[in-house]
Amino acid sequence: MIFRSMLMVAALIGLMGFSEITEEQPLAVAGESSRIHPQLNAYVEEIIPGDEREYPIDVTNPTDEEVTALLYAADAIPAIGEGNNFTLPTDLDLGAAAWYTTPDQTITLRAGETQRFFMKMRIPEHVQPGQYVSVIGVYMDPNRALKNETWGEEQSHTTMVYKAGVQVVLNYRLAEAKPPEAFPHAAAYAIDNGKAVFSVLLINEGDSLSMPHLEVEITQQEGNKQVLAWEGAVGFIYAGTAAQVQMKLEHSLQQGAYLAEVKTAVNGHTVRKVLLFEVNQAITLSQHQTADSEFMDEERRFFLSRVYFYGVILLIVILLAVYQKRKSK
Repeated sequence: MIFRSMLMVAALIGLMGFSEITEEQPLAVAGESSRIHPQLNAYVEEIIPGDEREYPIDVTNPTDEEVTALLYAADAIPAIGEGNNFTLPTDLDLGAAAWYTTPDQTITLRAGETQRFFMKMRIPEHVQPGQYVSVIGVYMDPNRALKNETWGEEQSHTTMVYKAGVQVVLNYRLAEAKPPEAFPHAAAYAIDNGKAVFSVLLINEGDSLSMPHLEVEITQQEGNKQVLAWEGAVGFIYAGTAAQVQMKLEHSLQQGAYLAEVKTAVNGHTVRKVLLFEVNQAITLSQHQTADSEFMDEERRFFLSRVYFYGVILLIVILLAVYQKRKSK
């Protein structure tokens, strides 16, 4: 499988898209039950190069008002922290989402209505062994008009930002594919919404889904004092994508240099890497806060979370440039 040439961009898309998704469910999306894998809740099929496929999608509006949304094909990506996600309608299709021949379309459902739609795709004639995961999804965002012919002008039927979808998992000669991986590439620390957060960036350069076991030990570079030991399972690092795994710390770290020893295990294969990261400013919160200071803390937390957000994006862009340079050599 081609390494999707924009591996880190896929991770970047995952970081940029979905921080404001509502927990309410104005629409429910489901596949045809007779074809859906009972455990994965997805269409799961073997690929035949050059074949044409069609996937039914049932969209239900359980609310008491009319709802308008965009039905589209997306690439599956890891969610920030844990879980799975998928790209926005305006993002580039870097994987199997590009195989769909049915264009994005605006759909409108009356209160209580269910409609069935069909999404067609054509599999390329030349496909590398591996696993290809896409999502047939719906997306609604009245605060962000999508400037394309299929979406049109900003919608007024709903005030909620929402997305949901059904995965399509296509496998092709997996026995010949490169095994799944989870390489530690970078570590970072920040204060997010008032909480100390340590993050590790893991990249799956393999050709199928990776669900690694992760172990992390953090020590101060000076004095070799251990400050954190953590382990657990990580899920949904799709082929050719990167996952940002987050760990919330009980206490903020003091200013200085730290070493993170990161171990990942996938199907019996273990990778160990020591990553250096800096804490450039010790952040302490006052124990005596007035109402005014609490308001200012909210502003400061928002600002720091944005700094952290764009800092991670910059880190990803740098890693992409380094990777492409090394690969070209």
